[in-house]
Parts: sequence; C-alpha cells; structure tokens
Amino acid sequence: MLKRKKRRSEEEKVERVRQFVGFRIGEELYGIGIQAIQEIDRVHSITKLPRSLPFIEGVINLRGTIIPVIDMANRFGMPPVEIGRRTRTIIATISGQTVGLIVEQVTEVVQLEEKAIDPAPAMAFAVDRKYVEGVGRIQEGLLVILDLDLLFSVEEMTQLQTHKLS
Repeated sequence: MLKRKKRRSEEEKVERVRQFVGFRIGEELYGIGIQAIQEIDRVHSITKLPRSLPFIEGVINLRGTIIPVIDMANRFGMPPVEIGRRTRTIIATISGQTVGLIVEQVTEVVQLEEKAIDPAPAMAFAVDRKYVEGVGRIQEGLLVILDLDLLFSVEEMTQLQTHKLS
C-alpha cells in the first residue's frame, strides 16, 4: 500500500513538469513547448516569395519538403532578426503545418513545474498577449511561453497550409 501511494505521488509530480525550448529575440527570453518542435538547425538558404505575408521570410527545402519560414521578431512587430552565427531555425508543427521559426539564439531546454507558470499579465508585453500562454519563473528571470496555435490568424494559417503565401 505504501509503495502504491509513493508511486502515484511520483507520477503526479512528473505529470506537472513541462518542457520548453528557450530562445531569445532581442533581450527577451521566450519558450515553445518541446512537443511542437521537430528539430533545431542553422539558418539555411531562404528563397524569398513575392507578395508573401510581411513576417514570412520565404521558404526552405527541408529534405525534400518545402516549408515556410517565419521571422519571429518581425511577427511580433520588432525589427527582423539579423542572421548571425547564433541564429537558428526552429522547425515546429503549428496546427498540423510544419514551419521554420527564425530566432536570434536558442538557449536551452527548460523544465518547469505547472506551479511555476503564471498567466500572462495584461499590458505587460511588447509581444501581442494573445500569443502568450503564460510566464514561467526561471533562474535567469522570466520565460514568456508562447502558444503556437494562436500565433497566426485562421486566414494566415490557411495561407500557410495551402502554400499560398501571397
């Protein structure tokens, strides 16, 4: 009986821990749930597309699959990411669509207990609050946790999914 209670409390503890890939845009630290991420890679040659959505840098060929690439800083209304040696592309799945997300730097995988994640306070972010799932308290300060499923409007997702990027 004691072993069963101990095992159950250990399982509950594990269930309350979430993992995020941390990345920087400017001075801010953001996180995306690890379950949405396929891989992280250097920025490769991007083919520009005419008349695409303003935050779409273009498309890349990822092992035979053409995927749209989004500049996350530009998406948030900030100056575009300057490509450097630390710049990375996070390949993620958003509502069934594979996309590349350009970020200034990937930092680390962050593990947070649910109790360390607070709701996003109103009017506190340069980033539109509708993209923010919550704010995690970490040693370096705060991790703004993004909800990728809310990153694009229905119209924008339709354009991404049909590759009508104009």
